[in-house]
Amino acid sequence: MLEHISKILATEKLLDYLASGIGATAGPIFRPWQAYMEGHAKRISARADADALAIIAEAQADARQYLIAPGADVQGAVEITHENIMQRIEFQERKRLANIRSVVESAAEELGEKEVVDHEPDHDWTARFFDCVQDVSSEHMQKLWAKVLSGEVESPGRTSLRTLDTLRNMTKRDAELFDEFAGYVIGGKFVFNDDHFVQRLGAMKPKYLLHLQDCGLVIIAPFLRWTGTFGDGERSFFLYQGGALLIEKEKGASDKLEIPIVSLTAAGKELFQIVQGSVQKAYLQDFATFLQNRGCQLYLVDEVVNLPEGGFNYTSCELIEPRPIQSGMPTL
Repeated sequence: MLEHISKILATEKLLDYLASGIGATAGPIFRPWQAYMEGHAKRISARADADALAIIAEAQADARQYLIAPGADVQGAVEITHENIMQRIEFQERKRLANIRSVVESAAEELGEKEVVDHEPDHDWTARFFDCVQDVSSEHMQKLWAKVLSGEVESPGRTSLRTLDTLRNMTKRDAELFDEFAGYVIGGKFVFNDDHFVQRLGAMKPKYLLHLQDCGLVIIAPFLRWTGTFGDGERSFFLYQGGALLIEKEKGASDKLEIPIVSLTAAGKELFQIVQGSVQKAYLQDFATFLQNRGCQLYLVDEVVNLPEGGFNYTSCELIEPRPIQSGMPTL
């Protein structure tokens, strides 16, 4: 007997993630009927924080009386009142709620009318996620976080806690650099990165690759290789920018192929799933030149369709012509 799998609207499950992650603050955003009790609890907490800060401010004022000489000019001193502290706390909370609202609304747009299998959110994950996004004000970064959230709602466990911490430490510039890098990623795992290739054009400048390594997104090491073994006429298949790359071995070439690479870290692989790159033809031409010198050809295929019995099909297949070697340039 087949087990019944319950499905619900993804946006309904999104609300469960919201309630799991921020508890009391979920009410004022999406559930007004909970606002009174949850808002009351928040006011008690905020007042306690305010009282603590007021005590500190009073102690600082007392200290100034002992430290400032009689008759000294203290016009630059700032008076801290209980009202000032409450306004500051309320401003910060409003800003954080606005950030969370923006991320959740973007995630809802990503999910649309999709359905997901009903499941219990990972409460440790949601706590970490909303703790991160409450202080994210950049629209670009909010969109990225929204994709992480929608992806987790659709496929629990898709993004690890370690990856959340990696993303939390990334700036808008870091994210834009990774977006650019995504256009060169092959198979969701690596980038072709031969030394001579870098000397000619380079998928990305070495300093940018090093920066992505500092961000915890890639691994750069001279010994990193993708290695494949296949016979005459056989092909290796790699997903690439919504299509795929096919490497075909020519007759008489070595059965073993080694490709120097920059590898994505676990966090890099997870974040790669939510960014959008574009086909880099010049990059593929240099890759084709590298492969040609090793008895292989490179093809770019579009609209890959997985077949029920296994394997795949595609609608078009384009041979990538190697880039002509210019005079004075190193060969691959």
